[in-house]
Amino acid sequence: MSRLLLEAIEVKKYYPVKTSLFKTAFVRAVDGISLKVCEGEVHCIVGESGSGKSTFGRLVAGLEEPTSGTLRFMNRDVIEILRGKNKKDLMWFRRNVQIVFQDPYSSLNPRKRIREILARPFKIHGVAYDESALHELLESVGLVPPREFLDRYPHQLSGGQRQRVAIARAIALRPKLVVLDEPTSALDVTVKAQILNLLSELRERESLTYILISHELPIVRSVCDSVTVMYFGRVVEQGSSRTVFERPLHPYTIGLLNSIPLPSPQAKAIELAVMEGEPPSPLSPPPGCRFHTRCPIAREDCKVEEPPLIEVNGGHLLACPVSVREYGSDGSEIIAKMYLESRRQRVP
Repeated sequence: MSRLLLEAIEVKKYYPVKTSLFKTAFVRAVDGISLKVCEGEVHCIVGESGSGKSTFGRLVAGLEEPTSGTLRFMNRDVIEILRGKNKKDLMWFRRNVQIVFQDPYSSLNPRKRIREILARPFKIHGVAYDESALHELLESVGLVPPREFLDRYPHQLSGGQRQRVAIARAIALRPKLVVLDEPTSALDVTVKAQILNLLSELRERESLTYILISHELPIVRSVCDSVTVMYFGRVVEQGSSRTVFERPLHPYTIGLLNSIPLPSPQAKAIELAVMEGEPPSPLSPPPGCRFHTRCPIAREDCKVEEPPLIEVNGGHLLACPVSVREYGSDGSEIIAKMYLESRRQRVP
């Protein structure tokens, strides 16, 4: 069995917002996230915009400190490392946890040549390198011949090439964990496939572990081992990729999966479901289950009690007692039909 690499326990991140001269409200971007990631795993975090998935990725990468909760990496307390005065511990963490951002152009210094960008991790951590090390990095991400790229600036590269440079920089010191924050969403379809193939190859070759943050469900389905579904800062469903995609039980997960056309050689025409409404204001989350304002199976108690995350089957966690209690294993098909029926009634 693979060794546990990262563990998050009830991690929260609140941002204070002044609502008036004397009043302060809090945006609960991440509100009690728990998950485990093992070595060699690709763990995906999915959800709509505003679900808190990117904020959680920044917390894992140590770019921000959690408001509360516990984050453990390789059995060491991340928050203690970030707040502590031991520079050696912080450098150890930074070397072993890296992040690749959505927009490679904004994450690469436009005034630096590619050789300077790739050399920076080595310089920061005091690791000896030479020209051949930079060549190997570029070759590892498919930028060949490397001598044609080293003296270019980021604006002289295509979007896909810039993202390859960002990936090369992230893996330069062979980290244990790489957080991939929407790494392909700014790229066109063919380049997306190339970057995904590259990430898979690097995972095998360098023994990497990924946390992949994405709203593109076809991508998640093709590369992930396990999935966490987030809505409004909370986990609503969690399990293996196969379980979550083939037998989803939470109405939000079902709505997501049925609102996006997934590749299917049998389907000539796909009728898509649409979830009604928009997520509520982050400054005033609704009481009870946060999805009840958009949920087709919401009951009165859903508006009062926030459902806990419970295990419904080996490793499959769910925050919807109504789905389990009233629909059981058939919930996926029944709730999907509810979404479709609602859509048909609204379409003239």
